[in-house]
Amino acid sequence: MLGNGEHRMLASVGSRITARILDYTILSVAIFLALLLLILTGVMRADPTEEFSGLALVIQLFTWPPVMAPLLMLIYEPVLIAIRGRTIGKRVVAIEVVGADQGGVPGWGSSVGRILILTITSILCFISILVSDSRQGWHDRATGTMVVKA
Repeated sequence: MLGNGEHRMLASVGSRITARILDYTILSVAIFLALLLLILTGVMRADPTEEFSGLALVIQLFTWPPVMAPLLMLIYEPVLIAIRGRTIGKRVVAIEVVGADQGGVPGWGSSVGRILILTITSILCFISILVSDSRQGWHDRATGTMVVKA
């Protein structure tokens, strides 16, 4: 039950994980396309005149995604949660993030707070969802949000 007395069905752990996997897949495709664009435009390239340029390109291809993924997630998720209450992955599995007190879109502070706490505590947030009766992770409790069926 939300703070305003409204009853909403909580999102299952499985649907939350599925949404997260879908969002990571979307970000992976975006990173792949960005890297492809960087290679095609010559920003990332192997220089045949340099001895280790092929190796340098491979190193770049393996170091950029771990840097880009968290940065993209820090933009992608809070923006969509603050504006629409759900990411593309959450929309596909028909769940949304709402303010635990009023039930509406959580807003910028809660949206940014959720992703920062999730990023910092990662796996512990998912474990906290499993043991919580309200299926709220630490990132939900700390920011006054909950994930419900849309």
